[in-house]
Amino acid sequence: MSEVLKRQQRRQYELKKRKTVKRMEKLYKKAISQKGDETLPTSDQIGLSSMSDIIHKHVSILCNDGGNVQTIDLICNCWNIGAFPEESADRLWEVLVDPVLRRDFDDSEGLLKEYLKEIVNQRRIDYCEDPRFIIGFNLKNIGQNEKFINIKSAIISHEELLNLIIQKSASFH
Repeated sequence: MSEVLKRQQRRQYELKKRKTVKRMEKLYKKAISQKGDETLPTSDQIGLSSMSDIIHKHVSILCNDGGNVQTIDLICNCWNIGAFPEESADRLWEVLVDPVLRRDFDDSEGLLKEYLKEIVNQRRIDYCEDPRFIIGFNLKNIGQNEKFINIKSAIISHEELLNLIIQKSASFH
């Protein structure tokens, strides 16, 4: 392929990409004005996997009943921990995951802990380019033993996520 043709195709691709981003931003602004600030996509999220689908996959493996809030919270924490450098991640694991595992789950064989560590590693390896953190979720019953998990994610810094965690834990005391 000639260099001119390659350049022309690259320009067409970039133009199409910019138009798509602008269209998504217009839709986003329109939806915000109509619905308020809910879980809506931003231009930064175009092409990223659905966070709800990713988390639902893990919940369906761990829970027969569609999941409970505590298990989903553990999975979400593990997902977020996977985006931190290893030293920080180890400290977060000690604060956010270990106490809950010891207090609320019978994991004498360590199978749950092992699976949760796999979630952390999956985030590090398969989704290392995904800039989003999970900042909340809603659980809705959609059937007898079926629940829908709506994950709210945002592109925030590590520090902002840590502040959210601190605020969340302070609200429980």
